[in-house]
Amino acid sequence: IVSKGELLAVVENPELVSQLKREQASLALQRVELDTLKNQIKLRELEAQQSFTLLEINLAAEQRELDRMTRIVNVGSISRNEYEKTKDRVHALDMQVKNRAEQNKLTSTNQILELKTKGLSINQQSLLVIDLQRQVDALQIRSPVDGVVGDIQVEEQDTVARKQPLLNVVDLSSYEIEVLIPETYAESLKKGLPVRATYRNAEHSARLASISPQVRAGTVAARVVFLQEAPAALRQNLRLNTKIILESKLDVLKVRRGPFVESHGGRGIYVLQDDDLAHYQRIEVGSVGISEVEITSGLQEGDLVIISNTAELLGAETVLITD
Repeated sequence: IVSKGELLAVVENPELVSQLKREQASLALQRVELDTLKNQIKLRELEAQQSFTLLEINLAAEQRELDRMTRIVNVGSISRNEYEKTKDRVHALDMQVKNRAEQNKLTSTNQILELKTKGLSINQQSLLVIDLQRQVDALQIRSPVDGVVGDIQVEEQDTVARKQPLLNVVDLSSYEIEVLIPETYAESLKKGLPVRATYRNAEHSARLASISPQVRAGTVAARVVFLQEAPAALRQNLRLNTKIILESKLDVLKVRRGPFVESHGGRGIYVLQDDDLAHYQRIEVGSVGISEVEITSGLQEGDLVIISNTAELLGAETVLITD
């Protein structure tokens, strides 16, 4: 007896385990590279901001010098040539500040894309590791249900292929009975019909759970489930007697089913008399089961009848019964 989740067997696959370890190491390396990239980006941002700030400071200083020269150039304190040179330096620094601002924006966008690309690569590697881990975990065969171990189809240290059956676990809480029903009754079958399953001379209530749409060898396969707990001693592949109740009637007259139904088309039967004679009696047949036939008229309770094949009697009204 095993419990759900209990370890049943372990399949060794050194190559798969080694591949998992390699991919895990690769994932760890990519995560370190991502952290390193983040630090490098921060450092580049600081350097770019420092360079931009220095340009702004130089521009502000040159702008102040230009403002001072503008006030005194007209009185001849400085030459016009020096004034124009300062003006050009201010213009050049202003262009550098604007260009550096645009460069910093583009650099920031590229860094965001670089981080995103690295993150996607890590996600892809993580999915690979997760899948490999799932495959490695699947090497540990655990019981899917509470039950008992059935057939063991491999020996210890055997080489097994992918999807090869190893062993069977029988779920003790959900026994099903497979029944084969003659195709003549297929049209009368429907899910939910009551079933009586006999095991060790005791009847157990069940119902028809599923019906196969295929007919094989003149039979239709169906599955029956117990309405209550299955018998405690029930085991896999046991044979049980089952009876599917197609129709239920009370207070009816019935006889065992025999070839007489086909011999006379269900319209007549021979009734035994006390003088060793059998008289042909016309009857009407109601519901016809696998083992019993309902008689709606023509017979009375206690009549002794012949249910074997009487077609050779050619419908004679009276026949003599001899040993």
